[in-house]
Amino acid sequence: MNAKNNDKNMHSLDGAVIYQINLRAFTPEGTIKSAEKLIPHLSEIGIDIVYLCPVNTADDDSDINGFSERQLKSGFNNPKNPYRIKDYYSIDEEYGTTDDLVSFSETIHKYKMKLILDAVFYHCGPGAVFIKDHPDYIMRKPDGKPDTGSWHFPKLNFENPELREYLIGALEYFMIECGADGYRCDVGDGVPLDFWNEARTALEQIDPSVIMINEGTKAEAVECAFDANYDFGWSDAIQKVAKGEKAASEIVSYFEAEQDRLPEGANVLRAYENHDYANDAYYDRLEKKLGSRAIEALNVLNFTISGVPFVYNGSEIADFNRHSIFGNRFTTGCCVIDWSNALTENGRRRKEVITRLCSMRHEIPALMSGITEFIENDRPTEVLSFVREAYERDSCEDNCLSDECGHEHGVCAGCGDITDIAAVVINLSDKPLTVNIKSDAGFDSVVARSGVYFEYKEENLRLDILPWGYIVGKM
Repeated sequence: MNAKNNDKNMHSLDGAVIYQINLRAFTPEGTIKSAEKLIPHLSEIGIDIVYLCPVNTADDDSDINGFSERQLKSGFNNPKNPYRIKDYYSIDEEYGTTDDLVSFSETIHKYKMKLILDAVFYHCGPGAVFIKDHPDYIMRKPDGKPDTGSWHFPKLNFENPELREYLIGALEYFMIECGADGYRCDVGDGVPLDFWNEARTALEQIDPSVIMINEGTKAEAVECAFDANYDFGWSDAIQKVAKGEKAASEIVSYFEAEQDRLPEGANVLRAYENHDYANDAYYDRLEKKLGSRAIEALNVLNFTISGVPFVYNGSEIADFNRHSIFGNRFTTGCCVIDWSNALTENGRRRKEVITRLCSMRHEIPALMSGITEFIENDRPTEVLSFVREAYERDSCEDNCLSDECGHEHGVCAGCGDITDIAAVVINLSDKPLTVNIKSDAGFDSVVARSGVYFEYKEENLRLDILPWGYIVGKM
């Protein structure tokens, strides 16, 4: 492992908040140019990194045998699935032009944000522009027919060095010509890791701070090639707790198991929703099923626990319209974000909450990179309680003999100086509760609170919490 890269990976996303734009749902026009007009809005709420769903030219082959099952179930009969790429070097005319993407990137950078694009390299479209001249760029069955993966798309052949060069060239192209700052790599675990390592090495020659996010869970992926994993397991776990299907303690178990198997300092994106969850298979949006206060509590959790907060477009105004990656402005029945929701009570409150959470993420060291430690409470089925502790960096050597030293985030949790502590308590249920936490310290100050009354007596913190209530404080 390259130690220098690993150190950068541990800290490059500290304090960052990622916002996903699904162009087909983001504006009625569904274009890059129309999305650019909302960049000031993203800056206002405190976003650091904008992640754009695929804008490459999508395959227009109308043979439904080459459609994914979800694509068929959507009912839109639109061959242009953005995750079925025809040309890795061009922009789909549905979204605009290369010049539009350049302008979008320039505006992103003007507002001090970064832009990451989607790299869809596990598979391509059946009509990909290179297949005719380079039939060995895709994997084939013994009879010579394309070998398709889970979504019925031709799988790319990474045993071919020319294909690798072709794809890395596409990544370089959009960084050099369009100003991209990195990539979210679709089905990253399905692509050989040595390719991603090779790609990162090449991209660091363009920008040493390139951002690479893996849609996957492999521990080795975040050792060098990637800055973070994009993990559906976390989203599934917190959704089940919010729906009352699992106890809050299941989140603790998932988190601790995740930390045990990942390299020290590895990052994971924290989301309750993304374009997949908001898609047709999930017609009733979580916002609609659970209500705005429940989603607010999930946002607080994602912004305060170790990891990188991820905001799906429209959730910052409590949007609950149907979204689809398969329908567009030309297909009947496809819905987009209802931006008028920003004027409702729920929408105004959500925007204020997300803006506050972004500010906390930027300003409180413990919430940037602090180590998460769960605290026992007497309502573990419904309530999560934990602290984030920030330590002085580089305060110990790797040969430190302290039994408590974990060298997490490049610091020593046993012998380093604690520089900042934040404490978080969240009621992840629809019931009002009284919860007690044994503690030798109370809140010195409160930085965010909803529906919580607390008092500290005789080393016991007692909290009365309304449904979905929470408190974040400094200790």
